[in-house]
Amino acid sequence: NIEWEVRNKYGIPVDKGTGIYNGDIGIIREINLFAELVTVEFDEPQTLGMITFAEVQNGAAFGHSNVTYRDESGAWKTVASSVQMRTGENGRAYALVKLAAPITASTVKLGVGRAYWAPTVVIAEMRFHAYDSIEDDIMALYADDLHLELRDTVDAAIVDALQRRLDTPDAASGEYHPLRAALQRELDNARGLLEATGLDDTV
Repeated sequence: NIEWEVRNKYGIPVDKGTGIYNGDIGIIREINLFAELVTVEFDEPQTLGMITFAEVQNGAAFGHSNVTYRDESGAWKTVASSVQMRTGENGRAYALVKLAAPITASTVKLGVGRAYWAPTVVIAEMRFHAYDSIEDDIMALYADDLHLELRDTVDAAIVDALQRRLDTPDAASGEYHPLRAALQRELDNARGLLEATGLDDTV
């Protein structure tokens, strides 16, 4: 049997059992151990930007991910993705799969890979994150790829509005954006560039 466990944000188990787990918004239809592939079918189409998951115990890091999905028309598509390992406030390691573009899907197949010598993947918790445009909105502040210059239309009010959005927890989960620390650095950089521009203008 497949063993599963659900933990809250503090790492405390709140539910566990065996078999196929039915979540709040979807059902795990299949776990293919050979292909290291999980298939999740949603109750209704979801617009997603990221997927996070944690194993029962901290294990070897994941090096790549593969995400395919069935869209609203029923067609199967593939979206580019990247995976990075992170550590939660409770010290537990988890993987964050970031989609290159938002998708609207009725079913998602997530495949992950790591070193051949690593043990079988045993997922204890998985979360699908609704797409939030705040990352794209913050990156759009910049006029260059190196983030050394802001667009002419950027002012303090725009940066402050993005800061308020970043400081607001998700209404459904009560948690902040998974990339909050990195996005905060980008906002701090933008604010610094604004202040430097203001100083130049007063000279």
